[in-house]
Amino acid sequence: MKKVVLLVFIIFLSTLFFSIDFKLGVNAAAAASNPDGTEKLPCPGIDVNFSVPVDGISGFNISADLAMGKKASLFVSPGLYVTLYDGMKKFPTIELLLTPLGFFWDSLSDFSKFDLYGGMGFQVLAPVTENLYFSGFAKSMLVFSDDYDLAEDTLPFNYFVGGLGFTWEF
Repeated sequence: MKKVVLLVFIIFLSTLFFSIDFKLGVNAAAAASNPDGTEKLPCPGIDVNFSVPVDGISGFNISADLAMGKKASLFVSPGLYVTLYDGMKKFPTIELLLTPLGFFWDSLSDFSKFDLYGGMGFQVLAPVTENLYFSGFAKSMLVFSDDYDLAEDTLPFNYFVGGLGFTWEF
């Protein structure tokens, strides 16, 4: 009986997976944190994101940003996106990325624990072929932790991630 339920569930998920439109993006990224407000800690990394449109201008996304160096940080978050300008397959499309709440783990600054964060950013998608886009993004996040104090001369965000890569539309 368990095998039948598992088989039905797998068929349902595969049908759902192939019946919806979605975008999958992979980007080379650079992250910069400023935990104590004194110096930024830049670090190379990777960003993987998955987007499912709700209508023509908005949708849901989930992203994972991993910064790697001597130590690592990981942002995992569900979020929303809103298309600010649609290039209609000829010009770049600009999307606003909103992250109401996500999970953050950082060992870059010796604060290796899980914290919550919120943030926003943008993504630019330039068409290469019909279903392939060159993408660039930048995100700013505010980590809700006592370990990440804001300096007086910084913006109200204490972690930045940006990168370039490709996005496929299925």
